[in-house]
Amino acid sequence: MPRRAKTQTVFNWGTLVNILTIPVLTGGIYFLGDWFRNGDTLKRHDLEIAAEVKARENAEKNQSEQREKLSESLLSYAQKTQEGISTLSAHAMVQDEQIKNITSTLDHVVSGLQGIERAVGNPPAGRFPGK
Repeated sequence: MPRRAKTQTVFNWGTLVNILTIPVLTGGIYFLGDWFRNGDTLKRHDLEIAAEVKARENAEKNQSEQREKLSESLLSYAQKTQEGISTLSAHAMVQDEQIKNITSTLDHVVSGLQGIERAVGNPPAGRFPGK
């Protein structure tokens, strides 16, 4: 059996390794250079973000404390208002009883005066010229 002659081709394992190695090395060098060039900026941005997050947390905490204080003051004002309303209601009830007593007394006085008027009779016409 005759031997076949190997054909010379450009594509072999070495060429494949070179073709794949060049882009990988180029990308690695690019990212390494970018990291060295921008790494300090990224760290600074990380610190700024952390400071901003902490400031927002503190502001949120202060706001919740202020809300809690406001809520407590509103509840105390509502309680004082309710106490004032109940006091006014009690005074109104007392005044209502006093008005009933005064009305009863005045009715008694009117009925007494009407009884006196009936007992005395109508005055003579000439006695009071204005009437």
